[in-house]
Amino acid sequence: MIGRIPHYSHISEEEYYVLEDRAKIRHEYLDGEIFDIASSSLEHAHLAANATATLGIRLRGHRC
Repeated sequence: MIGRIPHYSHISEEEYYVLEDRAKIRHEYLDGEIFDIASSSLEHAHLAANATATLGIRLRGHRC
């Protein structure tokens, strides 16, 4: 497995999928270029879920 996918100026989707299958971290493919995706922690996921739930409760019954 490889950690990061080296920067390529332009690769096909098929090449991207082959590289991504071997990578340890996730990447995003956009118009032939590959970008690292920032990873999130479990703490970040809980914070985001709580913020979403709180906002949903506060907006319930209101027009937004």
